[in-house]
Amino acid sequence: MQALTYVNLSLRNGARRQRLDGRLLLPDGQPLTLQLRSRLQAERWREAELQLYLSLPQSDWARWLPAGTTAPWRLAELQAGGEFWLTWAGGAVQRAVARLHAPQLQAGYAGREALRLQDLALNAYYRRTAQGFELVLDDLALSQGENRWGEVRLGLSQVRDSSESEEQWQLAADRLDLAPLSPLVAALAPLPDAAMQLLEQLQPRGALRNVQLDYRPRREGDKRLQFAANLERIGFAAHEASPRRRTSAAASVATWARANCAWMRRTSSCTSIPCSPSPGTTAGPMRA
Repeated sequence: MQALTYVNLSLRNGARRQRLDGRLLLPDGQPLTLQLRSRLQAERWREAELQLYLSLPQSDWARWLPAGTTAPWRLAELQAGGEFWLTWAGGAVQRAVARLHAPQLQAGYAGREALRLQDLALNAYYRRTAQGFELVLDDLALSQGENRWGEVRLGLSQVRDSSESEEQWQLAADRLDLAPLSPLVAALAPLPDAAMQLLEQLQPRGALRNVQLDYRPRREGDKRLQFAANLERIGFAAHEASPRRRTSAAASVATWARANCAWMRRTSSCTSIPCSPSPGTTAGPMRA
């Protein structure tokens, strides 16, 4: 890791409020700026309230990060910049917002071949709730060569285990085009070799709309993980006991589901997929 070439910090310290302004130059001369506002009393420091703003320049962060920071992922290039806002209170992050744009990204998992992406963009919103947290990734999009994927809205929420509610995780997405995702999963996902071979053989394509995944770790069997989505021109190649399916534009969601639902249940003990999807039984994406 190379050293910063310039650091300028100024601190304003009052009886209850503090403010720290900083400007730092990266080794390539790009400026990083930050501002930290706090409400802090020395005798009650655990009750501190903080507000942080951070502006990151468009720089190759793979060059400045210490070796091993992203292990087991290998980060060959991360040309990126953005803005971050964070609020801390009650001993935890309460809210956070991020806007990120990465014109160039090259990375791989462990010994896999690295994947190059262009124009990765997203807006992220995090909010702590009384029961857990909510995270939304909005306008998520990226390019691989001439192919553009997105813009996608993803939502993740958690409800903590308590006397009033059981632990629950919910993942939602408005639309997922499958074929462009396969190279990303193959290069970056921490999956076992068997799962990677299955993905390569199935060659999934088509799209999932209004995706809802509900995971409750305390439940058993197929009640632990529930999945629902509208299917659009879904297709995959033959694999062992699975039927070969490449649905045409005229093939209906219900026909595809009836033909493949039994095989999916046989090959996954914790997944339940509606065999007769309909607008009345498929939930929409989470909204922040």
